[in-house]
Formats: sequence, structure tokens, C-alpha cells
Amino acid sequence: MYEIDEKYIEQATKAFYGLIQDKEGGEPDTRYKSWEWCYQAFADGRKKYNQTTNDNEKEKIVDFLALHLAFYLASWGMYRGSAFLLQRDYKTHIGAVNILLKEKCDSLWGYEPASINGENSEQNDAILEPDTGLYARIKDSYNIKKAYNYEETNDEENATDTLVTKILMGTMGCIPAFDRFLKKGIKWLKYHFEDYKKISGTIYNQKNNVGKTFNILENLACANKDSLKKCGAKIVTNGEKCDYPIMKCVDMFLWQVGFELDLLENLEKNKNCEKNIRIAKKIGICKEDADCDDVINAISDRWKVE
Repeated sequence: MYEIDEKYIEQATKAFYGLIQDKEGGEPDTRYKSWEWCYQAFADGRKKYNQTTNDNEKEKIVDFLALHLAFYLASWGMYRGSAFLLQRDYKTHIGAVNILLKEKCDSLWGYEPASINGENSEQNDAILEPDTGLYARIKDSYNIKKAYNYEETNDEENATDTLVTKILMGTMGCIPAFDRFLKKGIKWLKYHFEDYKKISGTIYNQKNNVGKTFNILENLACANKDSLKKCGAKIVTNGEKCDYPIMKCVDMFLWQVGFELDLLENLEKNKNCEKNIRIAKKIGICKEDADCDDVINAISDRWKVE
């Protein structure tokens, strides 16, 4: 139950982790490392924050982590276009950082679900409980009227699913980030596997206040833990080398599926796009001498797209 063919997980996580390790053009630093730096900064910063009683030092740690969070979010597209964050500086994240550091939710840092349909209710409530859960409180921290009691504004902008889940993924590593590629991956999952029919493209169902999608993603993590960990992704936190959090591995898997399916759609629309063909070759989808049709066929075959 909830098991996914290992070949799908292996090819996706291998391709994603290949992007993390990318050294194309002699440059070892890629945006795919941004999650690692942010997660590591919060792991180390949280430890220092809890060890100090000096208020000035605590403020410095919060400020430093807000800046780290801002760059991670910018690196993953949250400051582009019409995004409301584009009109704010990095200090807009201080409210969210304070919530993350002051909450007594140790089990959510690098969270690993206990079992399929098992004893995860405490963690689910800590994240998704209406009004008091981390999701709702972080979301409200970006609302000027609520966060600052500032009535003299017409700014009704609020944090989206994508922003809040990216923050939780970048800091705690406890929940996948619901961007458009992960949502495409979820759509693929629903189509190919009966156990995932009830999963949706939103993490928080306001109507009945049940995080059904999160529950199903926890089941995915439990049922496929060995396959998800096979990519060998490691990170150093608090001076120790450890595995990626399992929910980050779920995030990598579904994001990569969605990324490749998006690549397929773009190539089918524009077969002359050399950039997309180069990307496919770089992450090992096809051979170096492949043309556009070869790439389309390779991606379709990888993900059984009819």
C-alpha cells in the first residue's frame, strides 16, 4: 500500500541530486544548493538561539536567519513577477523566523512520519491546526494588518500555499513545497497509482480543516523510505553529516517529476528550444546526440505519458 515503483523514485531523485552537484561550466554553486544552506543555517541558528540568554544575540540570530530565508526564497522564485515579497525587504521574514524559533515543536525539525496512517496526528496538528498551527501563523505573519495591527493600508496581500510550504521546507524540512512543479508531480501520482487518488494540489483544506494531502504524503514517505533515501543526499547540520530529511526527499521526487513533465510540454509546443534539450541532456534523460523528438520520447517513456 502506497508503494511506488522504485525505478520512478530512483530516476527522479538521481536527476534532482545531479542538479545539486552540477558543475557545468566550472561553477560548483547552483541554486539547487540554496535549500541546503537555508536548512543548515536554521539548524545551527536554532541551536545557538536556544543556548543564549542574551536578547541582543537572539535578535542578531533572528536577523541573520531572516536574511538566509529571503535568499533561499528568492533563489526559488518567490521574489519575481507580481509576488508581494518583491515590494518588501528581508526583514519581512522576521515574524516567521520568530514563530519558527520560539515554537516548542522539536519533532517537526527534520520530521520523519512514524508509520502509514499511524501516529502522526500531533505533528499534523502542529502544522495545520486552524489559527494556532504553524501554517496559519506563518501565513498571518506576512499580513500587514494582522502582523502589525496597521489599519492604514489597502494591502490585502497574503502568503500563498507555495510561500508558506517553501518556508516550512527550507527551515524545518517537514513538508514538501507546493510549487507548480510539485503540483504537476502530484497530478501524475494521482493518475498512475490508485492509493493516491485522494491527494490534491493544495496542502491545506480550509473548508474542513483537514490536511489530507499531507497525510498521504506522510504515507508516501513511510512506504518508500528506502527508495527515497537511495539518492544518498547528505547535509551537514550542527557539525554532523546526516541524510536529507525524508520529506525533502519526497519533495525532490515529486518536484523532479513535475519539472520533467513541464519540460515535455514545452518541447511539444516548441521543438526548436535548444535550452530545454540541453537541460534534458544535462540531467541524464537522454544521450548527448539526441534531438528534440528523442527527448520527447525519452521523457514520455520515463513517466509513462501517453
